[in-house]
Amino acid sequence: MLKVRSSSLDIKKYVIEQNLMRFEDIYQHLYDNIDKFAEGKQSGVILKIADGIKNDTMCANKQIMFIACIIEILKVLKSP
Repeated sequence: MLKVRSSSLDIKKYVIEQNLMRFEDIYQHLYDNIDKFAEGKQSGVILKIADGIKNDTMCANKQIMFIACIIEILKVLKSP
């Protein structure tokens, strides 16, 4: 599960190692479990997940868009 201390490089490495190319299920998992990792910041994270899903449909390289979404989610989680 996504943790605030996770780095985008760790997540990128995992995505590449697992050869992930479809992210719909991961976006859904993040949304379904948002209360477990984004306490008090759910609305900001939901907006980032929504942007990630929208961008995923318009981009040839879905890995880049997913990592960009994760970076944005991590920013929200680390914000005061």
